[in-house]
Amino acid sequence: MKKIQTSLLLREPTLVLIFSFACTIVIGTGLLMLPISTKAGTIDFLDALFTATSATCVTGLMTLDAGTIFSRFGQTVIMILMQIGGLGIMTFSTIIIFLLGKQISFKEKWMVQDSFSSSHGSNVFQLVKRVLILSFGIEIIGLFLLFYSFSDTMDFGQASFYALFHTISGFCNAGITLFPDSLMSYKDDVFINMTFAVLIIVGSLGFLVIAELGNRLSREKNARRINLTFHTRVILAFSTALIVLTTLMFFLMEQKHTLENEPFLNQLLISFFQAVTKTAGFVTIDFSQMAESSVFMYINLMFIGAAPGSVGGGIKVTAFAVLVALTIAKLKNQEEVVLFKSTIDSVTVAKTVSVIIISSVIIGVFFMLVLVSETYELTDIESKAMFVKLLFESISAFGTVGLSLGATADLSGLGKFLIILLMFIGRLGPLTVALAVSLKERKQLFSYSEEKLMVG
Repeated sequence: MKKIQTSLLLREPTLVLIFSFACTIVIGTGLLMLPISTKAGTIDFLDALFTATSATCVTGLMTLDAGTIFSRFGQTVIMILMQIGGLGIMTFSTIIIFLLGKQISFKEKWMVQDSFSSSHGSNVFQLVKRVLILSFGIEIIGLFLLFYSFSDTMDFGQASFYALFHTISGFCNAGITLFPDSLMSYKDDVFINMTFAVLIIVGSLGFLVIAELGNRLSREKNARRINLTFHTRVILAFSTALIVLTTLMFFLMEQKHTLENEPFLNQLLISFFQAVTKTAGFVTIDFSQMAESSVFMYINLMFIGAAPGSVGGGIKVTAFAVLVALTIAKLKNQEEVVLFKSTIDSVTVAKTVSVIIISSVIIGVFFMLVLVSETYELTDIESKAMFVKLLFESISAFGTVGLSLGATADLSGLGKFLIILLMFIGRLGPLTVALAVSLKERKQLFSYSEEKLMVG
């Protein structure tokens, strides 16, 4: 049985991934439509499908409030869907990277396998086991920390459920909460903010990075220097840089807006949390009140997303890193794309450009369709006011972030369906979907002559 599963995964990993997520969403939709799932006993099919897709794709966009509309059973279904979606994509991504890493050398493959187990005979199933143990271990720590915080204002049962729900939502970067105002009520609570921040950051880094950090620390705890792989160093450096830069930019740009009446220390805490939540969707301020410059910043941040093999979406931090290195190389008129004194191979550069182009096209097409569906009957002034909101919504769906300027609940039936598709594509990745529906690679029998074309 194991040989059959491994063979299937090796032959058609993308189809297995897509089918698994589609089945999970269908089952989740059916469960959410049961009378026991909502307090009113009924729910619209499209809202159930939207909620199931958002939870499974760990996006966080919601047409219905999870805390007031759904019963404890329905909330449990949402929580399970977030767990399956978050760990499922992380597990599948790690396995695919591990099994299909055709672009890396034998030495690098040895290093990847060595980071998972001290035994080089470890197989893919041991790898999955390691992913799950590490992920559940992190969530257990988060569970106790949030329970400690919530128990001050809730009874044991409610505090336990809320802690479990939000730990899973935080680690999986889902951004779905049982509070009607997300985390705005806790904007000045340092402990809760930092607990969520750590869960979000760890989830957005990906298992490969977390496993390597843990292994290096345990093996070299007495050494002065910890040697990390190129992959991990790039993710850590650019993820840290984005958080620091976003914190600073948000702090400066929101002084006359969302931070205007906040004490200085609260301003720093709010700015930091909003910088971290760029991949998750939790908020401690009202995003609809942000400055236009901040909205534009988050549009770009959501497009970038998290690390590969993580619970986050977007084009990935590594793709952004390669794009930065490529831009610098072209500005310096250099042939080689260099990052951290290492040359990026041409295949990786080409793949990065392809991912960015495919992602941009997907967002552009869906945004145009959403714009038409939501502004068809509006006046020119009203439609222009919706332009930024719907663009923000579309990129948030594709990046599986969940941040919103308030347009989600007011979407039409067609608009909801388009966002559902965008969340699904964004969760799996545009390249994964493209590979799954494409024909088998054909060998070229001949090549055409090269020609020069003036660009720029």
